[in-house]
Amino acid sequence: MPSSQITKLLELANKKNLEEFAIQLCTSYPELNNLTDAVITPESYESHFQGRILGKHVEFDKSVVAILSLCWTFTGNYTKLVECQQGPSKLKESTFRKLQKWVVSQIQNEKELEFALICILMNDLGKVPDYKEYAKQHGYDCIDHDQILYHAFKTAKLYPQDMTRLFPSTKHLNSKQIDLIEETLKVDFKFAQFIQAENVPECLDSFARSTEFKKTILLHAIFDLIGAAGHVKQNGSLVLTEDTCNDILQAQEILLQKNISSRQMYHRYLQCRNKSFGFDENWITLTRIACMCRFHTKEDVVPLLDAWNCLHFSKRIKLDEEFGLELTPSLLLYYSPAMFVNAMKRKEIEKQDNLFQTFQTIYEICLFVRDQLSMKKDMNDFYYIQVDVGSVAKKISENIFPTNFELKVSTSKTNEGILLCL
Repeated sequence: MPSSQITKLLELANKKNLEEFAIQLCTSYPELNNLTDAVITPESYESHFQGRILGKHVEFDKSVVAILSLCWTFTGNYTKLVECQQGPSKLKESTFRKLQKWVVSQIQNEKELEFALICILMNDLGKVPDYKEYAKQHGYDCIDHDQILYHAFKTAKLYPQDMTRLFPSTKHLNSKQIDLIEETLKVDFKFAQFIQAENVPECLDSFARSTEFKKTILLHAIFDLIGAAGHVKQNGSLVLTEDTCNDILQAQEILLQKNISSRQMYHRYLQCRNKSFGFDENWITLTRIACMCRFHTKEDVVPLLDAWNCLHFSKRIKLDEEFGLELTPSLLLYYSPAMFVNAMKRKEIEKQDNLFQTFQTIYEICLFVRDQLSMKKDMNDFYYIQVDVGSVAKKISENIFPTNFELKVSTSKTNEGILLCL
């Protein structure tokens, strides 16, 4: 695509009517239209905005707002980025300028901006059934949408007609850039899980090894996160608040340090976060949970500490083992932050009581999963184990703390789902 087209997109991004930007984006990068079809996504919502394209499709809206946010940051348009924000959590312009400074150091011209834009719009294509089916047809029956996308892209590279059909925007890229996309897709890295301490140190191993591509991977991951509430508001980023931007800047600095292991990355980030909570630097458990609750201050964590102290001592020990990463293999409770956040939204009950009930539920989940997996002879061969608690989080959002639930469990080695019923 000629740079004049990128210039046009930048101009449209700074106009009041964002529909024109979305339409131009879909015209220029056709695979983005796939996100207006049925996709594999956990959210359901009522949009605050209903346009011809925007405000109707969850993953499409997220991708468009991620790209808009990249454009606003690249051009320094602080006003557009925070248009939908208000109150004390609103991003400060001085903090925004720090992020912008890093972004423009990574993207120095419009061709580099186009490459970043294409990487971001591809990010959620693994949730589209056509891409999942394509990967499956070529021997890759994956659960994780990032792995689906990687295998689909890697395979399509071998067949020019498939590349044109599935990834038409690659016609704007050179062969080196296409190879770079494949290399970055191969890296299993979930930035949002990292900054809210949802994942475990082992999840960073692939990123830690990708020395050559770290900055590229991180740039795309950051803006994917910044657009994460695009299905709610399109006129700015609801996610990039003052606290979240500081978390991003803190994480970015640590993740890009040289000669650092995945475990060092993980613990250095937690040590930075626990200072704001007033915790001991070695108190991993409550630091992780406070991050999952999206807390940032000493005042925030008061009900969390009260709920923790109300737990029976034996349950605190068990949860301390799990969240303190003392057991092998580690459990990654996927969507556990949603459990805490949804629980705290229950206004009719005190926050401390909601957190206490969430602790109780997570204790039961951990106990059950460990018990079930102990019966598998090769359990110790697993790198880490992911337990999808999304269905539990959904129940909590409906004011129900379930005593019976189904858990989808997958291992980092096989990525095969094992359905456990409790």
